[in-house]
Amino acid sequence: MPASSSSAVAAPLPAPFLRRLVTVGDPANRLLRFAILILAIPPTLYAFQKLFFGHPFGVDLEIPLRAAERWVNGGVVYDPAQFQVVYGAGLPYLYPPFLLPFLVPLLAFPLEAVLWAWVLCCLAAAVWSLHRLRVPWVWMPLCLISPPFAEGILGGNVQIVLFALFCALFVAGGAEGRTARDFHPPPRDPADAGTGPPRPASDLREGVLAATIAAFKVSQLHPWLYLLRHRWRAAFAGVAVFGVIVLVTLPLTGIDLWFDWLEQVRRAADPAWMESGLGLAHYLGSIVGTPVAIACLVAVLFVPRRTSGAWIGVLSVVGSVSLRTFGILFLAPAGLAIRRELGLLAFLFIGTFLELGMWIGIMIVAVTWVAAARWPVLLEP
Repeated sequence: MPASSSSAVAAPLPAPFLRRLVTVGDPANRLLRFAILILAIPPTLYAFQKLFFGHPFGVDLEIPLRAAERWVNGGVVYDPAQFQVVYGAGLPYLYPPFLLPFLVPLLAFPLEAVLWAWVLCCLAAAVWSLHRLRVPWVWMPLCLISPPFAEGILGGNVQIVLFALFCALFVAGGAEGRTARDFHPPPRDPADAGTGPPRPASDLREGVLAATIAAFKVSQLHPWLYLLRHRWRAAFAGVAVFGVIVLVTLPLTGIDLWFDWLEQVRRAADPAWMESGLGLAHYLGSIVGTPVAIACLVAVLFVPRRTSGAWIGVLSVVGSVSLRTFGILFLAPAGLAIRRELGLLAFLFIGTFLELGMWIGIMIVAVTWVAAARWPVLLEP
């Protein structure tokens, strides 16, 4: 056989194309990204229409409002029997007692008006978060109809607002460096001022933001724990604010209601509960889920400060004991930092609104982000 024929047979013909396929800016790479995006749109639209026509409107505010109504009427606020409910506004109330006195005044208004006002607030918080993350306006509608945003907005879940607080903590604002085709949220370290002289106003702001996330979602202590590690004044300032709120409302709620709430939290953390969420404990049991959750909390103490938001977002999702669809939002800083084709692939799987699909999407982001610490080529230039 002639030498030229032999070399032609042995030559790895696809290699140059594969190199082009993974080279950012190459037409082949652009085509790959465009193809993944096109594939992601149908399942996202299908999931959105299921949520739009099937998810109870404002249900995540109606549940607390019903609890407040039971409270003022002398009923059982944290009713164990509600854990038998699998759908709708009859699901159990899980928030701390201090919230009840603030909910009672809303009972004086028509329910529909209150639900609409709150859902619109959630929508505004979602748009603000996407703008903070430097998602161009033209792409915001696609993000808003994706399951993590859509379910949280339509149901009026406070997690949408908490995600906005998370973005305020860990993503820098301002228009500096912003371009029309951005998707590059600049990281912000809320612990930056922790090594300087005391700054009470700044400490209070950062502490309240982190403590609010933890107060409403006790499984998301990660941002507050990060502040405690690097900026303890801010962490304690946030706790002090909520401590005052608890003390002021305690004469109204009583101490027994707090013990009822702790028992309610214990019941909600049981993986056997049908609505316990997407956390690893729900699938693998507490014997696996609990150590993973603890490991993720401990890991917060060692994350790189320059990219702390992305790390804490990944840890809070993977280590959540009661992960809901809208909890996946906290992956956004890492999802926008990794290679765009991998981020789009994760978006595709999360858009399926299937539990397996969403976990595949979570693991694509989490594994890629962790691996990028060793191989920076996995990050978007």
